[in-house]
Order: sequence, then structure tokens, then C-alpha cells
Amino acid sequence: MKAIVWYLLLMATVWELRAQEILIEGVNFKSQSPPGDWQSNMNCGPTSALMLGSYYTGLEPTSTDLVELIDWMYSTQMIIPQNNAEYYDGNVTGISQLEKILLQYFPMGSVVRQSKKDLDFIRKQLLKQNPVIVGVNINMNATQFGHFMVVVGLSEAQVTVHDPGKTFGAYHKYSLAQFQASWATSNYATLVVRSSGSLWYPDGTLIQPVGSNRVYVVSDNGLLWVKDESVFNAMSFDWQKIIPVHRRVLDCLAEVGVVDWQPYREVWQISGKYFLFEKTSQSTSNCAIYQFASKTALDSWQLKQQVQNLSLVPTYGQACDQGTMLYLHNGTLVKSTANLNGYGEGAVFVATGNGELRPFESWDTFVMMGYENLPLMILSESNIYSAIKNFGNPITQNDALFCLSGVYEIQGAFDPDEVDNDADGFSVANGDCDDYNSAINPFAEELCDSIDNDCDGEEDEGLFFDCFMDCGRGIHYCEEGHWNGCEIVEPVAEIEDGIDNDCDGLIDEGFTIPEDTNPLDVDNDKDGFSINQGDCDNWEPTAYPGAPELCDLLDNDCDFEIDEQAICSAEKVCVSGKCQTQIVEAPIHCEISCPDQMLAFVWWDQDQILSGNIVDLQTTEEALCQRGEPWFDFNCACDEDWTCFDWQVAEVTCNVPTEIKAGFIDYSGEGEVWFPEVLCY
Repeated sequence: MKAIVWYLLLMATVWELRAQEILIEGVNFKSQSPPGDWQSNMNCGPTSALMLGSYYTGLEPTSTDLVELIDWMYSTQMIIPQNNAEYYDGNVTGISQLEKILLQYFPMGSVVRQSKKDLDFIRKQLLKQNPVIVGVNINMNATQFGHFMVVVGLSEAQVTVHDPGKTFGAYHKYSLAQFQASWATSNYATLVVRSSGSLWYPDGTLIQPVGSNRVYVVSDNGLLWVKDESVFNAMSFDWQKIIPVHRRVLDCLAEVGVVDWQPYREVWQISGKYFLFEKTSQSTSNCAIYQFASKTALDSWQLKQQVQNLSLVPTYGQACDQGTMLYLHNGTLVKSTANLNGYGEGAVFVATGNGELRPFESWDTFVMMGYENLPLMILSESNIYSAIKNFGNPITQNDALFCLSGVYEIQGAFDPDEVDNDADGFSVANGDCDDYNSAINPFAEELCDSIDNDCDGEEDEGLFFDCFMDCGRGIHYCEEGHWNGCEIVEPVAEIEDGIDNDCDGLIDEGFTIPEDTNPLDVDNDKDGFSINQGDCDNWEPTAYPGAPELCDLLDNDCDFEIDEQAICSAEKVCVSGKCQTQIVEAPIHCEISCPDQMLAFVWWDQDQILSGNIVDLQTTEEALCQRGEPWFDFNCACDEDWTCFDWQVAEVTCNVPTEIKAGFIDYSGEGEVWFPEVLCY
């Protein structure tokens, strides 16, 4: 048994004690007295909020902190002093007042308040290392006076709380049955700070520390600060994809730079392929052109620019640098409709490393990292393979909780394999295959140097990039630590011009046409059309102007679209170049009506909006799941300017089971309709 004990400083850690049991260590306890006395003290609510606020700011709650908080509550008239009691005994508070403390006094940025019997919600929050304020009773006795406690642990049989009503109330345990009976007396009042406790995220993830107005994008295991909203929008980042995180992530992922430029971009489609033209600004002359691996890869970038259909690269782009191939945008969540690579149907992945797709080890890991409410792309197997290079290792809870800064303390005798000799965050026991070279570890980038840089047992694996010559497109790949010459993989077509166009050593092979014939007038595939006559693929006999569109991933009729209205037999549709039996998804039908003189508004999916006095919403499970969870938002507004609104006056009827409640996803006064029988994962 190893004698080394590792302690990660300044951060709480979720420990899996046994099956389905979770406990958060590191939530500092404070009793509700002092200040005040125990006889008339009503500070349980503010003290619970103080414990949460101190936890997220990395401070220890003190009696002085509680005095200052109570003074603020008096000054804002949130409460008034009790009669015949000490001044700092406070007064009765409700869950909505505690919400204001977390949002206005600390502030925490965003919270979730709900009244619902939902133990799974508490469990998810504990997985994210979020302590949860609950409305219960003194001594967890349903017959006694109302009381607030902070849940810090949960198992199949017990709940663990910080009870501010006891001098030694830290990590106090009650049976689950006793907790649920007491919790029910407050109508299951629950309050939690919206945050994720992960200490590491893959490249491309957008995060915002709790209580901060700064948004960062993860890049090469560091943080780039996105300077302002205009830069955020110019980079085509998605506000819905920001994950609120605990501030301790800043101790583990260093801030390495700032994104402060607003690129000028154009998107081109040339000969069925998609390209990104980019300049650091509209006025600069420096530019680069990147090719997207597929239309799916382009879609994942969520670029705001319209696609321009061009026949060739414009003159102003011909001197640009040739950029790398672009795959699924880093940070994109992808759900497969097939059993992709053996991970099971419906598995969820995250794109990272420009072309690498990593699954999550478990649903708990996915939730702990804060991904469960983020939008995702639901893609077929063929679309996924068209937009990636390779699959990476599953993301585990150990990955999510690993602190790259290497801030550790060693106690007692130690095993040499546990020591990080090169200070790169990894020891031999953690998978470092050269612990005296900080450039070599499991998170290092693989280089063309005949060395196993990333410690996966292979040298120089997967290293290649595109190159272009007169003969066509080729690749440079790494061989024995060196880059080879440009090896042609997509040669250009041979034409009658006295030149070896495709670099196969032969000149004008396959041609017996007169010397004065224009090669563009030659019908190479004998389909009745040459290039000058509009043939878009002069070596494919099924492709020519007016040809029937087949289900074959080709533009048969030369209209710059692939497989549109492709011919398939009855009851089959064209999917990824194959005629497949059509699976008709049962529609979801809801009617939302508002009182006379009011307008109903409904919004769902990524950008779907309907309005009117009566809204007839017809959608599908797939569309509802585009935001990660199955729900839509609604409200009744007095007019189009929303001078007043009230979601509770709306009447909502649906053809499937629903739960209708006040919004808690980015709540701004709207209602939400949830579909408990729709599973998005």
C-alpha cells in the first residue's frame, strides 16, 4: 500500500465514498450565533447564505462577517429587528431573501431557486461541488419551527448537512426519510449557486468564474480572457455555452493571454467544398484561408457570415496563407444517433484538439463538469466521421478534478513513482513516461521527433497536414521523426495539353483528340456534356446538367447541391448517401394561449420563436433537445415591446405529459414547459 498522501490545497474535493454516496469537503461551517443569543436568534437563513458565499470566495465565515451581513439586510429593509430581542438576533427570512443575498450582497452571478421534490437535483449539485441550501425544520423535526440548513452530502440512506442551529453543526447526519419529511414542510425550498466544480476543461470550453464578469475560453490547458462583448460576438462564440465555474479553477488553469481582436471573415463554397477566409481586421492585408473538413464541421463553428458560392478563389485571396484543415469546433458537444465507435447509441462527446472527439466516462462526469444544460449537435455517424480526425480517451472524473498547476503537499514517507520530478503536473504513477522532461507527459502535444511526447505508447502518431501542388492535393506526414515530401492523394484530372497533369509519369494518357481541341470541350465521361457545357464532374457519367439526383453524396444535376430530393424507393429517404427506411418521429403539439389583448411568445431549439394571441407549437423531441434538456420557454406580454408580462396567465395544453413551472434556466420572468418523458441522452 502506498504511503504517500496527496492533498489538493485551497479546493473542495468530491469523494465517492461508496455507490451513490457523495460528500463535499471544504465547506467551512458557521453557527448562527454569535452574534445574538440562542434564545431568539433567527439567523439560520443569512448564516446558510454566508456559508455559501464564503465557500465560493475562498474565505472562512466569521461572526464579524455575519454582523456585516445583518447590517446590510437592515439597511436594505430586507428585515427589521425583532421586538424584545437582541439587535443581531435578526428576523425571519424566506428562500427568496436568501436568493437576494447571494445575488446582491456577494454577488454570485446566477443561482437556481426551486420548490420541487427532486433529490436527483441535489445529487447533481453535489457532484458539481455545490452545497445546497434547503428549507427544513429545527432538528430536522417536521413538527418544529422552520429552519435553513446547507446540504453537503447525500447517500442512499442519509443526508449530511451543515446545521447553523447547532454550535457543532458541521457534517451532521440525518436519515433520508427524516430529511424528506422535514423538507416537505417548506414545499421543498431549494437554493444553489449555479456553478461547476471541475478543475480542468478541454480546449474550446467557455467558462465564467462565479461572481466574475470575465469570460474565458480554454486553450492549450490555459485560459484566454475574452476582452468584451463585441469580441465575443465577432469570434462567433455562443452565450448559451458558457459554463459557470468555481473560482478555484483559476488556481489550476493559468490565464495565458487575451482575445482582443475582431476578425474579418468570409465563408466560401467552391466546387462543393467550404472555406474560411480570415483577416485579423477588415483593414489589414494579412489573411489566411482554411478549408472545413465537411459541411458538418462548418455548421459547428456557428459563423454568422452567409456562405458565398464561388467558382474559384477571389483575386484578393490568392496570396493568403494556407491554414490548417478545420474540423468540429473545439468545445462542441456532439450526440451520435448510432453506436459510434462502440460507445453506445446516444453517447455524448466533446470536440477538442481540432479534430479529436472525446466521450465522457459517465453521466456523472458530464454533469459534474456543467455540460448537462448546454446545447449540442445531434449527428449521424457519417456526419461525425466527416468532421473529425480521431477519437480520444474518455474524459473521467479524475481528469475533471486534476489540477494542472501541480499545487500539492506531500505528507509522510513517499513512493518515488508518486513524485513529479519535472513539475509538469504528472508523476510516473500518473502516466508520465519521462519524468525528467517537462515537455513529455500525457497532456503534451505529439511532435515529429521520434519521441512519445504524449505518453500513449506511440511515437509521432497521427501527424500530417495538407499540401497543394500543380498535380493536386497532397499530405505531408511524419516518418521516423522527419516530415516527408508532399505526397499527392487527390491528383488533378489529366487533360490534353502535352503535360503530365496528375504526376503519374504519363502525358495526356486516355486522349486521342485533335491537337487543336480545347480540353474543356472534351466529354471525358461520355455523358453528353463537357466542362464548358456545364458538367460539374467530367469524370463521373452520372453527373451532368439535368441528370436525375441520386442518393450517392454527389451533385448529379450540377446545381451545387448534394442529394437534394434524391431518388429513393417508396418509404425510404436519402441519408448520408444511402436510401434508408424513414423513421417518422412522433410530433409534439402544444397550444399556448393568452388572455385577450395579450400576446403569447414561445421560444425553443437554438433560435425558434413563435408569437400570437394563440401559438400552435409543433416540434419534435430532437428539436427540443437542441439545448441539452427538453423544454421550451413561454410568456404572455402586454405588447410587442413587453411593457408588462406574466407567464402565469397563459393556458398551455400539450399532447404529451409536461411539467409547467417558473423558469430557472437563465430566468427572466418567463415560464418553462418541461417534458419528463423525453430523454435527450
